Parts: sequence; C-alpha cells; structure tokens
Amino acid sequence: MTQTHVLSLLRLAGVAAAFWFTAPGIPAAQAAETTLTWSDDFCENTIHFDPKKHNETEVRNTIHLLFGPADFETPMVIYPFQMGDVAKLLDGLTKDCSNALGLAKSLNFLPLQGIEDYRKSLISELEDWCQFEDVKLRGLRESSVLRQYTRAPKACSRFVEAMEGKTDLAAVFRDTVKENCQRNGSPAQCVQQRFAEAQQAAGDEGMRLYLTTYTWSNSPFLKR
Repeated sequence: MTQTHVLSLLRLAGVAAAFWFTAPGIPAAQAAETTLTWSDDFCENTIHFDPKKHNETEVRNTIHLLFGPADFETPMVIYPFQMGDVAKLLDGLTKDCSNALGLAKSLNFLPLQGIEDYRKSLISELEDWCQFEDVKLRGLRESSVLRQYTRAPKACSRFVEAMEGKTDLAAVFRDTVKENCQRNGSPAQCVQQRFAEAQQAAGDEGMRLYLTTYTWSNSPFLKR
C-alpha cells in the first residue's frame, strides 16, 4: 500500500469514527437500532447506527473497505513450474482479475468524504498488478511481451534481451543465479539446484522460466 493510500485510509477512518460510533455515556438503544461488530488483531470493535438513516449493506461494505477484511483483493499467481502451466494460470488470472475489478467498481459505500478517491486508488493499483501478472505469464511464451509492462525499470531490460537472444542467455542466467543465491543460507547448494532445475526443461526453457519468474518478476520492487 502506498503512502497516499495510507493517508487516505487514516483520513477516512477518522471520519468514519466520528460518523458512526456512539458517544460515551449514551445508551446504544437511544442512539441506534442496529449493532455491528468486527475483530482486528487487537480489538473487538462495535458500532451502532440507525438503519433508517444508513443502509446496512453500505455500512458493512465501508467497514470492510476501511478496516478489513476487504471484499475484493489482489489476485495472487503462483510461479509456474513448467511452461505447460502457463495457459491454466492465465485463465485463472483473467477470471480472478475480472471478478475483483467488477466487485471493486460495483460495491456501494457510505458517502464519506474521500471514499471514492480511495476506491479509485485501489482500483488503479489492482489494474496495474493484473497487467503486470498478465504480461509476466504471457512473457514466458514470448519474451518480447515483457516490454509491454512499461513501468519495469531499465535495469530489467538486460534479462529480456538475454531471453530474446540478443545477448548470451546462458551467461546471464549463470551470473543471475550466482548473484541471487548469495542471499541463500547455502549458496553453493542453491546454485546447484537452480542449474539442475534449468537442465530438466527442454532447450532454453528452464533458463527463461527462471529469469522471468525469479528475476524480472521483481521489477516492480527494483529502483526505477
């Protein structure tokens, strides 16, 4: 979650608290007719509201949006172990992204100040992630597709060039494995395992699979 998202959440949570919670000393029956509760990591929370003034579904949706668990979430994609897994993973990603985006756009919330801007920021983040995952999976079949994700930093282009055959794929693979394995508790064993996994695939497939899923896939987290 970006800093902007955090600030938006804090602002909305503050407004929500002032909007919903029963003031100290006022009996719940006096102030509202409906009670909702939810738990977080630390507390059991309760709100009271008048269902004649506030739609219960909108109240629930807003609670989920601000305090969790969210009604929609970013689809997670597992790394394929072989190229034959790509088609199934792509189908699953397309379906999950469509469902998540549809839900994110259709839910009704309480009309709190800034809540629609917060919704838009979450949708934008979700769309970006879905595009990234889609490009990554399709890039396993044709490496040039990876260039469609324009937010990837220039530092990642060397992996794409190697997979396109413009530079020495084996050399880039070897150097990248050794560099990545330095962060492993057993670097030598890590290198040996990665080399063995790559050799199990046909042709250059294993090296391309590794460079895409273990290296290029980290591009959103690298310095641009």
